[in-house]
Amino acid sequence: MNPLKAGRTFPTARRFAGMLSRHPEWVGYVGLVSALLALLLHLGSWNEFAQARWVSSDSLWPVNVFVDLIRDHYSISGWRFSIAPFWFPDLFVTGVFWLLTRNPILATFLAGFLQMFAIVAAFHLMARAIGMTKLFLQDTVLLACSTALTLYVADRPAVNYPNFPMLLLPEGHVGNMLLVLFGWGMALLMIRDKRQGIAPRAWLIFVYAAMCLLAGMSNLFFFPHMLVPLTVALAFAMFLGFMTIRQCWLPVLVGWLAAMLGAILNRVLFTTASVSVQSQVALGPILTSMDVFVRGFGAKLLSGDALHIVALVWASICVANIAWFIRRAALRGVSATLELERFRTLFFVMCLTASMLSVAAIVLGGSSSLAVLKDYEWSMHYLHQTFFLPLFGLPMYVVWVIETVLNGRELRIFAWTLALLMLYVATMVVITAPRPATPIYAYRPSFVRFLDQIAREKNLHYGFAGYWQARLITLLSKSGIRAYAVNVDMSPYLWANNARWYDQSLENRSRQPRLSFVVLDDPVFRLTREDAVRAFGQPAEEMQDQGTRILIYKETADATDLWKAVAANLPLPSFSEDVQSSVKSLSLHRAETTLVPVTLRNTGPALWSTIGKLPVNISYKWFDHGALLPIEGERTRLPRPMKPGDSVDVQVKVVAPDRTGDLILKVSLVQEGVAWFMSAGARPLELPVTVR
Repeated sequence: MNPLKAGRTFPTARRFAGMLSRHPEWVGYVGLVSALLALLLHLGSWNEFAQARWVSSDSLWPVNVFVDLIRDHYSISGWRFSIAPFWFPDLFVTGVFWLLTRNPILATFLAGFLQMFAIVAAFHLMARAIGMTKLFLQDTVLLACSTALTLYVADRPAVNYPNFPMLLLPEGHVGNMLLVLFGWGMALLMIRDKRQGIAPRAWLIFVYAAMCLLAGMSNLFFFPHMLVPLTVALAFAMFLGFMTIRQCWLPVLVGWLAAMLGAILNRVLFTTASVSVQSQVALGPILTSMDVFVRGFGAKLLSGDALHIVALVWASICVANIAWFIRRAALRGVSATLELERFRTLFFVMCLTASMLSVAAIVLGGSSSLAVLKDYEWSMHYLHQTFFLPLFGLPMYVVWVIETVLNGRELRIFAWTLALLMLYVATMVVITAPRPATPIYAYRPSFVRFLDQIAREKNLHYGFAGYWQARLITLLSKSGIRAYAVNVDMSPYLWANNARWYDQSLENRSRQPRLSFVVLDDPVFRLTREDAVRAFGQPAEEMQDQGTRILIYKETADATDLWKAVAANLPLPSFSEDVQSSVKSLSLHRAETTLVPVTLRNTGPALWSTIGKLPVNISYKWFDHGALLPIEGERTRLPRPMKPGDSVDVQVKVVAPDRTGDLILKVSLVQEGVAWFMSAGARPLELPVTVR
């Protein structure tokens, strides 16, 4: 060997070894990767019930958005998003991984696994902003906690409580928790720079503003979880006198403006559900929510539930540290406190405020999980600041305590011991884990495999299924069939789905997809054969796979018309009507009920649907000398769906108002939840009425 070359090699190796010795957290990262690999192996070896817990319509919907837009070329305008569309980081990161892997399940898992690393990075940024110095120890301890949580989940993948899988899947509010932590960290960094006389860094302000804007677009909980606690903490600092408004105004102003702009853009650019869908701000729902939450929290705490005990301990630590700082400032003066103590106190104020506001948001907001479902455990989906943040905040605080006890050498020994121990445990779990015959990223439910087997023989293309079945068929099928989610009445299920699926075929956007099959027995929506027959008639054939029935339909004209009837569960593009009657006037007694014969003709371009959430009915309004009376007219259902050009005779039920006088009765169609035809420009039937 060339001695000169060897001379260059050994110092390089020594430098690398020295660098490695200073970074035990690198070993911690390897341990976490090993734990995630162990989870993948265990999931592939468990039964289909456990696998369905991880690969479901809920967990796959972020990747479905990108598959729909990029591969199938549908429009984003058709998507109906929930209150929190999770645009960033959940949807964005999942989409990136799908572009790299083109595997829906693998992309979903990679996006979820990245959350564990991001949590450690977020707390790293937070500690740096506060002024902590032994960041290698904090990172190592938090990586060890992440590894332990992952191994716990790998050993119990089908357990619903505690719901730790949410930390490993991009379909919950964990992404919002990450944005909250990163937002706090960047805000405190800006304030620290200002206090040190450093000009605000433009890139930091830009990144902070962009993150707040995306957070405002993604989840309204960002406001009570991040911005309000930040504002409260800085107001606390100004009240005690250890910070000034000149040092604090920038992150507060930029954060609020950017997040509010994001919330507005979300409503303008996309179709998202109203907050009222999952919340009722009224005294009754609030009292019910409060009762369910208090009882649920108390029961968990009294039963010794570890998650609730950790949450309570963390809240107590926050309160104790805030109280200690106030006492110290009162006795010795604010000037006697250290900069580290001030910033650490701000962190505890933000954590405590976020935890309390998490609870207040769902209780005072009358969350449907509490007020309607009365399910305390389900409400914990929204309480990550209360229950998940302490899982990492408490170990971080332990590190802060250890730093004051051990010297630098002892800290590194402790960090290396912990990192190597977790790496050893995770590696042994990987070595001993059974090798699955089919890896989890190749998972397909039994009914999806069965549909693939019969797709060519039965000429299957498009079908209906329950929410928990449909997305799995569309994304995991190898034969290219599509299934779209419907309600029990076979109307489109427009929640985290694209409305355009129901009226535009993949091959030809100018026509509706033609019905091929209906999958019954969804575990939640429970579609029945009677529901399908009522909407589509008798199937040509019925098949079954492990308790899941599948109705096979031939693509007849009648079936296509019925498909169109169901697909019309969308706002009409125009409101044109022709309403005629042989009756020219009426004479009624007060509150009298009568039937008015009318002939309706669909003069518009779209079908009038009689089912679903947006059906078309016929009704009326009363007018007194041009003034609309505050009376809601009785609804009369159309006897059948009406295609453009169709006519039908209907007996309209009319109830006279409880008053006398000469009035005008205007009879018109109404698409429920959308608009009255006559309010949208159509000409109603007008009849003079004398009420005696």
